Amino acid sequence: MATNQIADLVKRMEEAQKKYVASMDGITDRELYTIPKEGEWSVAQICAHMAESAPMWMEKVANAAKEPSLARNEAEQARRVKVVDEQGKDKIDVIRKRVLSANAKCLDTMKKLKPEDLTRPITGRYASPLDVVETSVIKHLNDHAQQITETRAAAKGK
Repeated sequence: MATNQIADLVKRMEEAQKKYVASMDGITDRELYTIPKEGEWSVAQICAHMAESAPMWMEKVANAAKEPSLARNEAEQARRVKVVDEQGKDKIDVIRKRVLSANAKCLDTMKKLKPEDLTRPITGRYASPLDVVETSVIKHLNDHAQQITETRAAAKGK
């Protein structure tokens, strides 16, 4: 049963990644760099954020036996801001390569997990490593795919 759980998570992650990548198909520069509302991110910034955060969360899950705190530390928070600022101006071909690489890293890490890796005790805001995978990776990819679609639509109307 537990091995089936990993296979199910891999499948769900692959589906979320496909949806996320597809949300960028045919994107224009205007759609890529438009900030829809004050305080929100452009598509390029969203992609920079996800390429940094999804592999980080998966790595935290994989290393939870050694480091049970799955919260972002100050250095990770600073890296997130820096990455979004620096990579949020990249061209779509660079962004797409980065996104595909991050997706591959996440899947590779997920496939190497053992069932007990998803249930080990952790500290922080998450209930379990499984919760991290489901919310900070899979759900986050789906949420950002929707946000990209909405941002692109808003950019077309501006």
